[in-house]
Amino acid sequence: MAALKLARLKSDRHYRGVDFSSVTLFLNPVIAASKLGADVDYGRLFAYLFRRFGYPNCGWDDYKELACYLLATPHPQMLMKIVPYVGNDASISIRFLVEHPTASTFDDFGRRHRDAWRTAALDHQERTGLPAWMPQWVERCKDQILPRLGTWIPDNFGWRESAPYVDFDNADDGLAKMAKAFFIAAYELYQAIVPDPGYEERPDAIAEWSDEDPLKPFALAAVAALNDLLRPVRVRDHAITAHGEVAPTGRTLKESGVAGYPSGALGNADPKGFAALHGLIVTLGKGNEKRGVAKALAILSGQDKSNSRI
Repeated sequence: MAALKLARLKSDRHYRGVDFSSVTLFLNPVIAASKLGADVDYGRLFAYLFRRFGYPNCGWDDYKELACYLLATPHPQMLMKIVPYVGNDASISIRFLVEHPTASTFDDFGRRHRDAWRTAALDHQERTGLPAWMPQWVERCKDQILPRLGTWIPDNFGWRESAPYVDFDNADDGLAKMAKAFFIAAYELYQAIVPDPGYEERPDAIAEWSDEDPLKPFALAAVAALNDLLRPVRVRDHAITAHGEVAPTGRTLKESGVAGYPSGALGNADPKGFAALHGLIVTLGKGNEKRGVAKALAILSGQDKSNSRI
């Protein structure tokens, strides 16, 4: 299993939190399946993160939050964001992030039966017949509603694709109301023939999830990531985990390489200025912080004149 390590968000991607919810309300199957538990003391969690990974590597809300760490997980497409919550609730302190298209596959799986049912319902309605005003409604969506919402218009946009937009029409001619009533009636008509299967909820236990569920490998990786927070890291001849002190073992991790260096102290003098300086160093290294620091040192020491104006 790949160990946790510091990570970063890709600037050109959009991320969403992963919802591991199950049938039981408020139960997080990932936390329930892990050894970490639902309660994690925020002070011990922060001390562990600082000792193992070094300084926080992600910005956070200076009023509401203590610190923020962004870590790579055993799944290459998922990150773990940890913001130690003073209330000690693990489900609030720890979140998992994936890129938006990946998260959409999780949603699609749960509603696949309902989506198929709705497609069948509209097939049935098409055989029954469409109202004469339907082409006018479709054009309203394409010419006015979707452009106003900034929504991409696919080439195959038709009356079926117009259903989600019945509540976004600004016109007062009643066309949207008729469209909304039409779709509701179409579903009700088919409901009398074939019951709506609804959204498929996941069982409480991850082991009981379908192997075809795209969320399952992410859930298993999330459990592994949470368990990894119980790997001890040394502090002199002691060892700590996210839950505090434990007996050192042969698997005790060495402390972060930044331990002992007050490299964050300069930010105490001028947080905004230091943040700007950090950004310039990243730019100087073309995204590689270590290379950027080396170049900045060379410039500041007078050894490199080529980038002296950067």
